[in-house]
Formats: sequence, C-alpha cells, structure tokens
Amino acid sequence: MKKKILGVAVMSMCAVGAFAEPPVPIEIAEQSMDVSYHTTEPSLADSFVYDDSATAKRPRVTEETVGDPYSFGRHKTYLGVAQTEQVVFQADCSTYPTDYGRCIEPLPAPATTSIDETDLGSIELPRKSTKSLLCFTFTPFANWQWSNYTGSTQTAQMFLRPSVRIESEVLNDPALIDPGTGLPFNGVLLDSTISTFLQMRTLDPNETDFQFRATTRSCTGGLVNVRALRDTYGLPASVIKKFFKKPIKVTFGVRGSVSMVEHASYSVGVRLYGD
Repeated sequence: MKKKILGVAVMSMCAVGAFAEPPVPIEIAEQSMDVSYHTTEPSLADSFVYDDSATAKRPRVTEETVGDPYSFGRHKTYLGVAQTEQVVFQADCSTYPTDYGRCIEPLPAPATTSIDETDLGSIELPRKSTKSLLCFTFTPFANWQWSNYTGSTQTAQMFLRPSVRIESEVLNDPALIDPGTGLPFNGVLLDSTISTFLQMRTLDPNETDFQFRATTRSCTGGLVNVRALRDTYGLPASVIKKFFKKPIKVTFGVRGSVSMVEHASYSVGVRLYGD
C-alpha cells in the first residue's frame, strides 16, 4: 500500500538582532575587552576598529560591511562541551532506572504527548570567557518506533527540539525589562528553543516504522551576541559592557511533542565556543 511522507522540516532561530545601523554604534577593543560608546554619531569608517596587535591594525569594519564587526578577525575559543540526559518514551516507566535519564509515558494513541524537560545538562562559563558572542554546535540524537494499533489510518509525528536557558547576574536588576515579555529579566536572558526537528508520516493500521536521526545545527548569529543584546533585548551600554565579563550559565533541555510513538529516545550533544 502506498505510504505518504508528510514532510521533514528543520528550522532554526538565532539571536542575530536587527541589521539597521544603530544611532549609537558599539566598539569592543581586543586588548581591554571593553565596550566603548560614542556620544556623537561617528562616520561609518570610525564605527568599529579591530586591534590586531599593539602596533598593527586590520581595516576598519562596520555592521554594513561585515555584519558582525564585534567578532571580526578574532580567534575561535572553545568553551566547553555537554551531553544532555536522555529523554525516553515508553509505555511503562515504573522499572526505568532514573540514572539513565528521564522517562515519559506517552498518552494512549492517537493522542499527542507534549513535553518540556529542563535541566538536562549545563555549562557554566567563568568570567571573561568570551568577548562578544556565544556560538554553538547542537547534535540531537533521536531514535523512535511508530506503531499504529488503532484500527484506522493515523498521522504519526516526532517533534522535539533542544531548549536553551542563559543566565547572568548582570540581569538581576529589576529595572531591566525584557521587551519580549514586558517583565524584568530576573537574571535570565534567553529561555527558548534553538532548532526544530520534525518528522511526520501516515501509518496504516497495524503498521510500524523505525527511524534514527543524528543531525547537527551550527552557529550563525549565536545564542547571544553584542548586536542582539543591544537591538533584540534593548540592554543599555552599561549592561552590555559587563555581560561578557561576568560568569554565564547555559542550561539545556528538550521541548516538543510526539504521537503514535511506541518507544523513543532523544538526547543532544552540545559544544559552545566564543571569540
């Protein structure tokens, strides 16, 4: 009997910020790691300077010419690696060892089971670990078995994605308001999903299907960068100046939903790097 593959979609979300030139451009000096703010509008050529050494300078670059002048010309700095706990779906979790990961009993078919598992792994960065951004590589590992014993044709789905939470003490000031929520940051910059993994297909009665996927999502704008702090989160100069100088905690989880899954497991390998 002909099977219908409904689709695979991989989407991503990166904190890249707006691309309009700001009225008050930002500079980050390589040696001091300080952020400098002009009180008057400089020319485009003066908006950012990368100091290659004490005596030599690279050409001046701007957001219009290279997109991200704050990390331009810097070396990649590796900031740690983590493997999240495994999230498992099976009909009976009563005998599942807790040190193997999280076990979830899905709702009876064909109902959809939603999940939001947090604190599956973390990386704690000491102060001054990076200068202008946090980049990443995520590699989710997923295997699952779809089974249809409902007696009628059903649509099965596997829709899970890594979640990330970024915490910093510089965001504890109650006067700092997250423009996305209208509420104080309360120490948390970001609590969101980063990439999406979606598999769907039609299952005939009494049909089963086993799948395995291991895909990698790499950094573009990063989890956070200078432009995002300024343009997306609306942070003032004084806070941006401190953000990368203070410790940062990054915590990983899994969010999403599944249906028609008899058994599944999902985990994520993570590496962070900066400049």
